Amino acid sequence: MDPGSRAFFLTVLRYRTLLARDRGRRDELARLRRLLGARTIHPGRAGFEQRAFRRIPMDAPAHVRVWNLDAPAHLCDLSADGARIEDTSGIPDRLAPKARATLHLAPGGSTLRVFLPFEVVHADPVQARYGVRFLGAPLVAQQRIAGTSPALRILERMGPGALPTAA
Repeated sequence: MDPGSRAFFLTVLRYRTLLARDRGRRDELARLRRLLGARTIHPGRAGFEQRAFRRIPMDAPAHVRVWNLDAPAHLCDLSADGARIEDTSGIPDRLAPKARATLHLAPGGSTLRVFLPFEVVHADPVQARYGVRFLGAPLVAQQRIAGTSPALRILERMGPGALPTAA
């Protein structure tokens, strides 16, 4: 994972953690929303992007834990609210819409292990691609998430348009 993508990933973890556990820190949440590319939603307006946050392309191996089974997967893109993953194990029958599972990630070159609970919101079993919405906080040691300040500084220096946006 390149440094910009890793910084974005760690910022997403910080945002998800604060959102689930410490909503009282409004200033930091607002700052993170800006860094993560929060958008205005236009309900019912065709042709407008309906995602609340921009998506950043990722190229990272992952695992999905569904029905007490760990299966290899691939993280294609990431946003503050969810991700697009590809199933590389052949278990698409278990990843139907509304199915709940956990995305397991270990950012390249890191000992950090992250577990993101999610719900499938879109499934394309033919291409084995799934859109998922994160639920709650990442399951990871708090002290590691608190260490994301360098990642935040990297993203702030890069500016909001520095990372490519996923299609």
